[in-house]
Amino acid sequence: MTPNRLTHLLLLFWALFGCLQATYAQVTLIESVDHYPIGQQVAVLEDAAQRLQTLQDILPDSMQRRFVVSQQRIINRGFTTAAYWVRFDLNNRSASKQPWLLDVAFGNYATVDLYVCSKRTGQVMHKRGGDWLGRPGREIDAPTYVFHLPVSPGESYTVYLRLVSTHGQVIIPLNIWQQDAFMRSTQLSGLFWGLYYGFMVAVFLYHLTLLLFTPRRHYLLLTTYIGAYLLYELNRGYFLGVRYLWPGNIWLINYALSTTFAVATASFLLLYNAVLNLRLVAPRQQQLLYGLLGLTAFSWLVSVVRPPGVSPNLVITAMGTLCGTFVIFLGGYSWYQGNQPARYYFLAALALFLGVLIHSFNRAGALVSPSFFVQYALNIGSVFEFVFLTFGMADTIREERRQQKRFEQEQAAAIEAAEWRGLATERERVASEMHDGIGSSLLTLRQLIRGAQASPDHANSLSQIEQLVQNAYDEVRKVVNNLMPTEFAKKGLQATLQELIDTLNLAHQTEFYLLLPPHELPLKVGDQYQLLLIIVELVNNIIKHAHATEASIRFITTTECLLVLVRDNGRGLTQVPTQSAGRGWANIRQRLRDLNAAVEVEPQAEQGTRITVRVPVSSAGRI
Repeated sequence: MTPNRLTHLLLLFWALFGCLQATYAQVTLIESVDHYPIGQQVAVLEDAAQRLQTLQDILPDSMQRRFVVSQQRIINRGFTTAAYWVRFDLNNRSASKQPWLLDVAFGNYATVDLYVCSKRTGQVMHKRGGDWLGRPGREIDAPTYVFHLPVSPGESYTVYLRLVSTHGQVIIPLNIWQQDAFMRSTQLSGLFWGLYYGFMVAVFLYHLTLLLFTPRRHYLLLTTYIGAYLLYELNRGYFLGVRYLWPGNIWLINYALSTTFAVATASFLLLYNAVLNLRLVAPRQQQLLYGLLGLTAFSWLVSVVRPPGVSPNLVITAMGTLCGTFVIFLGGYSWYQGNQPARYYFLAALALFLGVLIHSFNRAGALVSPSFFVQYALNIGSVFEFVFLTFGMADTIREERRQQKRFEQEQAAAIEAAEWRGLATERERVASEMHDGIGSSLLTLRQLIRGAQASPDHANSLSQIEQLVQNAYDEVRKVVNNLMPTEFAKKGLQATLQELIDTLNLAHQTEFYLLLPPHELPLKVGDQYQLLLIIVELVNNIIKHAHATEASIRFITTTECLLVLVRDNGRGLTQVPTQSAGRGWANIRQRLRDLNAAVEVEPQAEQGTRITVRVPVSSAGRI
C-alpha cells in the first residue's frame, strides 16, 4: 500500500467518524418509548471562563465547531468551576399528547438555561432554572431540574442547555421522559428518601432523648454528629434544604453544604477521639486527629473563600477521604489493642467509607449501574454507620460501667486493707504503751494499796495513790490522743494526701487535683490526722456516688481559719446531707465537732458538688 493511498484512507476514516458523531448528536422521540437517557446523543462545549452566557454567544460557526459529541452515558466532567453548554437535535415523531419532559438529574446547579429552537420557524423558547432562582428555579417540584419541552408532533428542534455548578462539580445526567413515566419514577425515589430521612430523624431523636436523661459527653458528641449529618443530607440527594427550607437564600445555597460537612466531620473526629479514649490509649494518634480538625477548619475556609478554579466539592471529597481512612485505622487499631466496643466503631466508619467510595465511582462514571445498591450506596452506608454507632455507644457505656464497678471494688478493697493494717499497727502500739506505761502504774498502785493497809500513815499513802491514779489517767489520755499511724506522724497531712491523690489518679477514672499551700498547715499533728480522715471520707463519696470525671481539693489559709474546698463535676446532691445520711457523714460530723470546725455543702443536682470545711485556727491549735 502506497503512502498516498494510506493517507486517503485515514482522511476518509476521520470524515466518516465526524459524520457518525453528527448523527449521534440527535434524539428522535417515538410513542412506544417513554424514557430516553441521552448522554451519548448530545454534544458538549466547555466554557472555562464562563464568558459564553447567552445563546447568541455560541451560535457562530466558530463556537459550534467547538462542540464535541459525548461518549459518556452520564456526562461527567468531574471537579471543575467551568460552565458547560449542551446541544442536541430533537425530532418529535410521536403522535402522543403526553407532555415530554427534559430532566437534568443532578441537583447542584446554580443556574440552568434551556433554549428550544424550532428548525421550521426559527422561534426560540427560553426557560431558566437553578438553585439561585429559589422555588421558581424548578418548573416541576422535583429534586432535580425538570422542564416541559415545548415540542409539537412532527416538528424538529435544536436544544441548548447552559449549566453553571453551585459547588464545583459537573455531572450532567440527561433524560427525556413522558410525563407519566417520570412521575412514577419520582414517586419511587420520593418513597425511598422519605424512609431514609425518617430513619435519620428517628435515630437523632433517640440519641437526643438519651442525652437529656443521661448527660454524657459521648451522647452529646454522637447527637451533634447525627444532627450535623442530617443537615448535610438536606443539601444533597432530595435537596429539601434548597427546595423548602431556604429557597433563594444565596448564602445558604452556596455555603450550607460545605459548612454542614465541616461541622459533621469535626464532630465525627471528636466522637471517635472520645469513644476510643485516645488521650490515654493513643496520644500520638490524638495529635494527628487534632491536626485533621485544623485541616477541616482550613478546608471549610477555602470552600467559603473559593479561590479561582478551586472546586468546593473537591475539597469536601478530599477531606472526607482523608478523615474516613484515618478513622477506619483508629477503629481497627483500637479493636486490635483489645477495646471490644471499637469493633462497632470500625464497622461504622468502614460502612460509610464504602458507601462514599461506591457513590464517588458512580458519579465519576467508573461504576455505571442501575442497581438500587449502587444508586443509593451513600444512603445505605450511612444507615449501617448509624446502626453500628448505636451498638458501639451501648457497648461503650456497658464497658465503662463494668470498669467503674471494678474500680470501686478495688478502691474499697484497698481502703479496707489500709484500714486493717493501720488498725493492727495501732493495736500493737496501744498494747505496748499500755503494758509499759499503764500496766506498770497499775502494778505500782496495787503495791501501794497493800502497803497502805499495813501502814498507820494512811494520809500519806492515799496522797501517793491519788498521784499514781492521776499519772495513769494522763497516760491513758496520751495513748488515746496518739491513736494515729506512726508513718502519718512522720509525713504529715500534705505528703500523705499527695500520695493518696497520686494513687487514685493511676486508675484514670476520676481525675483529682490537689492544691496545697506553700507553707506548713497551722494545725497540730493530731488535728491534721482528723482532717485527713474527713477528706478521705469525702473522696470516697466522690468515687462511689458522684460518678465525676474531675474533682479538686484546695487548701486556703487565712489569719482566722483554714479552708478546705472539695469540688467535683459529678451528679451532685439533691439536698444537704442530714443526720440520717449514713455512717460516713456521721463520722465526718463527729470529727468536725472534735476540731470545733464547720462544713458547708452546696448541692447542685447534675452540676457537681462543692463542700467547704472551715477549721478555726484558734481552736485548731498552732504549729
